[in-house]
Amino acid sequence: MSVHSASKRGKRPQNEDKHTVLLNLDGKDKNYAPINFYGVYDGHGGKEISLFLSKHMPKFFLNKKVKYPLVNKYVYNVFDHLQSKLKSNHGSVAKSTGSTCLVAVHYKHEDKEYINVFNTGDSRSVICTNNKAVQITTDHKPHHPEEKLRIKKAGGSIYFDGHDWRVKDLSVSRAFGDVEAEPYVICKPEIFTRRIGKNDKFMIMACDGLWDVLSNEEAVNFVLDNCYDMETGVRINKKINIAKQLAELALNKGTTDNVTTVVTFFN
Repeated sequence: MSVHSASKRGKRPQNEDKHTVLLNLDGKDKNYAPINFYGVYDGHGGKEISLFLSKHMPKFFLNKKVKYPLVNKYVYNVFDHLQSKLKSNHGSVAKSTGSTCLVAVHYKHEDKEYINVFNTGDSRSVICTNNKAVQITTDHKPHHPEEKLRIKKAGGSIYFDGHDWRVKDLSVSRAFGDVEAEPYVICKPEIFTRRIGKNDKFMIMACDGLWDVLSNEEAVNFVLDNCYDMETGVRINKKINIAKQLAELALNKGTTDNVTTVVTFFN
């Protein structure tokens, strides 16, 4: 297994993204759970919330007392706990600053490998299986039918500003922080579980700075073209940081946002 990651500021005055890659699937470090942890946090209004998540989110899943597979309630409680900490300890910042949160936990259970993906916001996880792109997560945008209905039931509304659909001036409908936008913007994640099969080659996790200018298929095909001999299916060019190349491709295609990518190759 190999993992590549990169984060680019792009045309923005600062990079508000953060990301985390922590590898212990082999269980060599007995102080932590035998998992790999990947996180992408896309901050908005500042980098304080994404920095907070990158520092505090991993420990709740790497704790050696945590047993896998996880129950969903544990994940929901972790996300609620961190949002409460933001409110109590960083209240002034958390009012109008926020961050998406895309986390993947790679673990083994009964000799099989699994990926748990927890998503709050519009970052996205895509897996290449049978050389095809399969989107694992849902983009939490205000105009997504289920999100639109949830916001309406909470007494809110969405509007189009000529460029994006928004709720309370935000183009995402789920995020950490953004206390002023509650209860319409929530931190509750959607949880996705996938057993890693023999036809699963790799997974791309990225913020919307990548997906704004690349389709799922374009991103997957870029990795396939640069990292595999398509006649034999053998992995090649293992030393190149394909996550960095993906981010640079997005910048060359005109994305105006920060771009953060994590690419995980499965054995």
